[in-house]
Amino acid sequence: MAIKEGRFRDYCSNCETESDFEITHKEELVTIRKETYNVPFTYLKCINCNDEVLSPKHSQDPLVLAYDLYREKHGLLKPDEIKKCRETMGLTQAEFARLLGLGLATMSRYENGALQDMSHDSLIRLALEPNNMVELIHKSTNVFSDSRKIAMLKKLTELQDKTYSLERAIESILSREPPNVYNGYTKINFDKLINSILFLCKNGVWKTKLNKLLFYADFKHFKEYTLPITGIQYAHLPFGPCPNKYELLLALLYSNDFIYSEEVTFDNGDVGDLIKSKKGPDYNTFSSSELFILAFVEEKFKKYSAGDITKFSHQEDAYKRTNQADFIPFDFAKSLQI
Repeated sequence: MAIKEGRFRDYCSNCETESDFEITHKEELVTIRKETYNVPFTYLKCINCNDEVLSPKHSQDPLVLAYDLYREKHGLLKPDEIKKCRETMGLTQAEFARLLGLGLATMSRYENGALQDMSHDSLIRLALEPNNMVELIHKSTNVFSDSRKIAMLKKLTELQDKTYSLERAIESILSREPPNVYNGYTKINFDKLINSILFLCKNGVWKTKLNKLLFYADFKHFKEYTLPITGIQYAHLPFGPCPNKYELLLALLYSNDFIYSEEVTFDNGDVGDLIKSKKGPDYNTFSSSELFILAFVEEKFKKYSAGDITKFSHQEDAYKRTNQADFIPFDFAKSLQI
């Protein structure tokens, strides 16, 4: 599948002249640790000679994108997540490596994009929880000076009450189901769920439409890459497919100052809630394929009203072949209309 995006002028080294280049999305099969992934990437084609090249200005290395898909499938931390959490806790790269018993070169490679093994990922993930980090620092010897240890423990104690509070609140209303057909065979990812909502609300969106956009983003990504984006379950409700307990989810985002709503009264007297993000999404939360699908779904339904997208969703097998209040199996993604 190739999707034309636009053109620009640049120098073509093949025909040795300034030429128009066409920016096009394609897919390439990349094998990572005996697993093959269909990777979306961008290439440039010279209009004069049809030479196709990857450009650092417009493309990402397909191998890097495949690493993202592998990490997503196996629940591995992304390089930016490791670095961000380490820095939030006030640790240098060398301190973090010594605390975990890993080499500095190894930690540097992981933060710069190398694919970590499962055991190292589990070790890093456990250490990035503030409670676990406090325990590690208490037990550490010959890693920190006494003054440095005191300063770090003070900072981590402050983080303990703040970190993951929203995640814990969401977890209290959305049970962590084991991977199954109703969550796309993956565990729910709270960061991706929150940032998907922030992404889709950044320009304002009606609440009913937001629910459908989330459904289409998750099911479209599952259709193309065998994994959803968020891992949340979707239910068959009167206005179409909706995220499980979406009212409580939105209420939590309102109360934590992530989103706000404007009540709009229409000429016929009906009232609608226009939801807008109070902060931008963290794009580093997503893999390249996830961002591509979110943008694709947003653009696909850009001109659809809440009523239009509701009618469209009612034509999905996922809706027609399930009953009121049923959870919708991700197996229906294969017949998605988009």
